[in-house]
Amino acid sequence: MEFLVDSGAALRRIFRTQWLLAGLALVLIAIGIAYHCLSTHAETGRREQHQLSHLGSLVGQLVERRLSTVDALLTMVAGQYLGYLSPPGELDKLSADMQRYIMLGRGADILLLLDARGEVLASNRPELVAQNFAHRYYFREAKAAVNPENRIISPPFETVLGEYSFTLSRKLVNPDGEFIGVLMATLDAPFISRLLGGVLMSEDMWAALVHGTGVTVLSAPEHRLPDGQDIQRAGGFVAAVPATHGEQRLLEDAVTLGEPHAVAVMRISPPELQLNQPLIVGVGRNLDAAYANWRRETWALGALYLMLVAAAFFGLRHYQRRVRDDWKQVTRQQAL
Repeated sequence: MEFLVDSGAALRRIFRTQWLLAGLALVLIAIGIAYHCLSTHAETGRREQHQLSHLGSLVGQLVERRLSTVDALLTMVAGQYLGYLSPPGELDKLSADMQRYIMLGRGADILLLLDARGEVLASNRPELVAQNFAHRYYFREAKAAVNPENRIISPPFETVLGEYSFTLSRKLVNPDGEFIGVLMATLDAPFISRLLGGVLMSEDMWAALVHGTGVTVLSAPEHRLPDGQDIQRAGGFVAAVPATHGEQRLLEDAVTLGEPHAVAVMRISPPELQLNQPLIVGVGRNLDAAYANWRRETWALGALYLMLVAAAFFGLRHYQRRVRDDWKQVTRQQAL
């Protein structure tokens, strides 16, 4: 009888040890799954940030290059205008040259030479000659510029030709420093729109070019951040723009139009252009969509783990029940 009691106690100790080992194994598996989920979450975040950073930098460099090209065009045209009242034939020739420059793909749509009163003297668009645009931002700001080397980047607006665009302009002065007019070029908005759309790698991504005042210049997909809208009031990223040209900042949880996004923000303000306002490039992705695959994998691993726990619990209980039944049968036979 004493032997049976001892063997029963030993069996219970074995059962407790089995449960402890099973519990320890499940805890270790849970720790492994948690570590995997946390590490893949971090890796997903790093991958998304790297991708957004790369795309934002690419867009910023191409927009900067386009600005420099248009500025070189303005400088070239400025060299052909001496500042005095040119004969009509000279201005006609300048207009023809402007048309040729635009056809050669200099990065602009409209070129205007305006006199000190804001009247158009020459343009690649003949229908604009003799019109007065003294009220336009690009003329007023250029005229008010202290340094003729400053370049004026305007907020977006609709031109008299019905085209939505933004401009780069510069102040013209004579050798005595007297204001004599303004040169203006509208930037190639369709090209920049295609550029923004070309970096989108998924439906939940967006890209935008924003004026330093916070107004959206262009965005992709079209109207994702409506053109001309103050993105700061829309819950934007302009307040986080870096302080120096070419610097980039990554925002992990920016709220744009009420949704959380990861956003790469880059400032475009080339020192040689001395822009009155920077341009800001933003490339973002919806955070929920970015982590969608990670969530699916995490749920799948969680479900598999619960199945493993259930299998371990019921399997071990069934096994121990069979052992206990066998032990009882042996003890009954030994008691006879």
